[in-house]
Amino acid sequence: MSNFWKLHIIIWSIFSLFNGLVQLAVAGFSIEVTVLALISGAFGCATTWGFREVVKKYRWEDWTPSQLILPLIAGVVTTAFIWSSLTLSIGGVLYQLISGSDYPFTISHLFINWINMGLVVMIWSLMYFSYVLFKKYQRAEIEKWKLQAAAREAELNLLKSQINPHFLFNALNNIRALILEDPTKARKMLTNLSDIFRYSINYTKDQKVSLGSEIEIVQHYIELASIQYEDKLQYQMKVDPSLYSLSIPPMLIQLLVENAIKHGIARLPEGGDVEVKASQQGQQLLIEVRNSGSLFSSSKTTEPSTGIGLDNIRERLQLLYDSQAKLGLRQDEEMVVAEVRIPL
Repeated sequence: MSNFWKLHIIIWSIFSLFNGLVQLAVAGFSIEVTVLALISGAFGCATTWGFREVVKKYRWEDWTPSQLILPLIAGVVTTAFIWSSLTLSIGGVLYQLISGSDYPFTISHLFINWINMGLVVMIWSLMYFSYVLFKKYQRAEIEKWKLQAAAREAELNLLKSQINPHFLFNALNNIRALILEDPTKARKMLTNLSDIFRYSINYTKDQKVSLGSEIEIVQHYIELASIQYEDKLQYQMKVDPSLYSLSIPPMLIQLLVENAIKHGIARLPEGGDVEVKASQQGQQLLIEVRNSGSLFSSSKTTEPSTGIGLDNIRERLQLLYDSQAKLGLRQDEEMVVAEVRIPL
């Protein structure tokens, strides 16, 4: 049974009970009065259902209020007249059969019933259209959220597709430079690259990964980057293993580390340090990637060199967490600090 029929039956059952109590209070208890109350409720239920079928057939719920006013009034008046006529005619016949006397039917009686039943049908119509508009609004909201979810998924996939080629291109170049110099180490780096490939393929299926798996991939990436920078790149990891099960967006820390090396370490002739920290602060996970260098490039510009990777991270955080996650960049003495706060 649909929700409409459940509500429809409940409403008319309540009406019949209320109508019966009113008749009982006015005329006292009798079988014929009880039957009339039940007959009135049954015909009210049937005629308003017929009214609903007309509304559905001509899709009145899609009409504007100005288009709906006159048809609605006409529908209420017609439905009330049919309801009143059926109740008085058939109810009158039953009244005569049960009581053995004529039913006191008059034109004024019909008119008064018509007016009263018109008010009941109008109330029913307002309740019905409120129900229909609510369901319509509910469906529209569901469709809106489905479209937004699809758009977010498409945008996330686009952002992910921008990450892979850049990262893998750099890794392959670094291994190519190592093959002739140290084949053993090159094989080890190929294993690392294989793990990164596998991670890269798997993470495109998920919006979030564990912090532990991300840290493992970052370590592989650092080893690959060390081929190019050698002793110029010093790396420290300060992450409590108890946090490894927490979820973060995939490739988040890897991109921050890549950005730190590309826009920090690579610009320093003597190289520098990269440090990764993660800690829980209340209901937030704080991730910090520090690197030697300056927010401002060596040229005479006043704009900080953030790298395209940070824009990518900001967009992904916005898509996944709205305004609850933040990415900040600041200078801390001789270190540049990229700070990400993610809600747990």
